[in-house]
Parts: sequence; C-alpha cells; structure tokens
Amino acid sequence: MNDEKPTNRKEAFLLIASGCAHCTVMLTTLSQMLKEGQLARLNIINISEAPDAAASFNVRSVPWTQIGAVQFTGVKTRLEVEHLLSQQLDGGNLADYIQQQLAEGQLDAVSVLLHERPEHLPTLLKLLTDDELPIQVRIGIGALLEEFTGTPVLVSQIPLLNHLSENSLPSLRGDATYYLSLTHHPDALAAIRRRLTDEVDDVCEIAREAEEELSNYLK
Repeated sequence: MNDEKPTNRKEAFLLIASGCAHCTVMLTTLSQMLKEGQLARLNIINISEAPDAAASFNVRSVPWTQIGAVQFTGVKTRLEVEHLLSQQLDGGNLADYIQQQLAEGQLDAVSVLLHERPEHLPTLLKLLTDDELPIQVRIGIGALLEEFTGTPVLVSQIPLLNHLSENSLPSLRGDATYYLSLTHHPDALAAIRRRLTDEVDDVCEIAREAEEELSNYLK
C-alpha cells in the first residue's frame, strides 16, 4: 500500500482503529466490494499503529472512508455505499452530496473536495439560493468560503457573487455581500456599495462592514 490519496471513484481508503467494532463492519463491506470488482483498490490504515495518518487525512473519528472524491465517517450499509459510487459528482448530485455532508457536520470532507476540485465552488454558492436551507448548512458554507479568503479561486466567483447579491432574498443579499469582501479584490467594491442603500437595514449594515473591511485591505 502507498500513501497516495485515491484518484478515481473505484479506489478507496479506509481508516480504522484497533478495538473499533464499527470499523470491522466497514472493513467487511468494502472488502466484499473489492472481491466483487466494485472497487479496484482498497487501502486500509490502522491509525492505532499509524497515528500520523489521521492527521494527514484530517480525520477525527473512525471508521473513515474515502472513495474517489467522496468521504464519510461512520458506518454505511452496502446499499448506501453503492449509491454513493453510482453518483456522478456534478450538477444536482454534487449539490445534494455537499448539502448532506454539511448537514451531518462533515465540513472537512467538503473542504477537501473543494480544495481538490475548486471548480465546484459555484455549486456550493448556488445552494444559498434555497430559502429553506438548514442553518447548519448555511453556516458550513460560510466557513468553507472563509477558507478561500483572498485566493484567485474566490476572486473568480465575483461575477456569481455579484449576481447573488441582487437576489430577492435579503439573507442571500447579505451573505453574498459579505463573501464579496472576502475576495480582497477591488472588483467586488461596486456590488458591495450597491447594497449600502438596500431596502433591508441588516443588509445595509453588512454592506457597510464589508466596504470598510475591503477598503482597509486595499489601502
């Protein structure tokens, strides 16, 4: 076994620990899938013997599984794992996957996905257009976007954030205005300043703070 992370959706990593009953369940499930050809390769690491591996994968609890770009913690049934394998991580499936992971508190899994595949950032942002989005998911999106503060990846999303800042939902206008300030780019100022006269006071306040933060950064 080598230490490379899986590069395709038929290669898997499983992190386990000695004495972990749930780990045995996942080991049995994934081993059977390997025998049947549903997985091409299964890499197993016992973090009791290799504790550095947990830090390397940013894993806090086991069993932890990664199949291609999909990650999850805990036990899943064979059918649940097969369902994840059958999904192509684009479009609606990707949006559903991200929302489910954030709802379950799996922020790290989505973080790894976005850092490895930053072209998926628009899918994350578009989740904000759902006015019934659970608060935990919305908070998770904010935490993830803050990881990209000042990066070219977030700067590339200024056009989309500009568009979202004009949305009919006040909460989304406010969120998008704040995220524009995280770009640390002068092209974000115009959209932020348009929200200074927003019809909703809370959005105006966010815009004032965003303008001040970005202006100070650009000095």
